[in-house]
Amino acid sequence: MNETIAILQHELEDELAGISDRIVALMASLDEEPDGGLGRGDPSIARRGVDRTLLERLKKREASLQQALAQVDSGTYGLCARCGNPIHPDRLAILPVTQVCIQCAKGSEDEQRTGGNGAQDRQSQEMEVKHK
Repeated sequence: MNETIAILQHELEDELAGISDRIVALMASLDEEPDGGLGRGDPSIARRGVDRTLLERLKKREASLQQALAQVDSGTYGLCARCGNPIHPDRLAILPVTQVCIQCAKGSEDEQRTGGNGAQDRQSQEMEVKHK
């Protein structure tokens, strides 16, 4: 697993460097004021809205990457934040900034589908089966 983490760390660092460069470039382009003179529709005005949204998403991804790299440094990368079990290397390869193992992720999906009452629903179903 240590070799896998080293590979993923390198990938996280590469992605972080690329995102940081894109953030700097976007911030510079947003600092430029478009020509919004009367009767002069400048396409860059619409582009600014798109760039602001992209910048917000890139900053969130940057924070996720930084958190994952901090976990690598502290030795907790690859451990589920909920149950503490190791996250499968295949899951980390696909979702390198994930914080939860597949079992906990599935549990969250079940709770969302049932409105957060997954455990109560399971208990109710078990009670119905016992009474039949």
